[in-house]
Amino acid sequence: MLEFKGLATGIGSLPHKDAQEAVDLVFKYSPEIPFWPQLPKKNIRESMVIQASEGFPFVKIKNRELIFEDDDKEKRLELFYNKIITKDIDYFKISEEFASGLWEFYRRLNKISLDGIKFIKCQLCGPFTFAASINDKEGKAILHDKVLMQAVLKGLTLKALWQVRLFKKFNKPIIIFLDEPYL
Repeated sequence: MLEFKGLATGIGSLPHKDAQEAVDLVFKYSPEIPFWPQLPKKNIRESMVIQASEGFPFVKIKNRELIFEDDDKEKRLELFYNKIITKDIDYFKISEEFASGLWEFYRRLNKISLDGIKFIKCQLCGPFTFAASINDKEGKAILHDKVLMQAVLKGLTLKALWQVRLFKKFNKPIIIFLDEPYL
């Protein structure tokens, strides 16, 4: 059985603007369960909800928040579900533009000895918080739209699987936190 007793990790978001400095801090204070840092002060795209939105066809970033776009909703959802049905996991990746800390962390893992690492910790905005953070044209959270909520659940699941696939090459158990501050 995997042993967690006495091991520390971090929540994800750090106040840094420099990804290398943030990753240095992660490995200094969480050497056994390092995590990739989110850097929302560096770029609004790295804030938890916006970071998870990459690839979702019915939202766009406007004035530091996500805005629901319902024009051509059916066509957008059809294309999105095609990515889900064909298991196009790369479509659900989190790019460096949305997660510089993730990619700096990944590069660092490729360069260092992994002997002391017991787990790799990843994170993602949970579906409730994600869907409750985006309002439709009437100001109602998309959490209440059954069709959109299913798309959110499936899309975020594939984003989590993409992270597992990215980090599995390091042959360490992977922990994924679904961050749900709205709960």
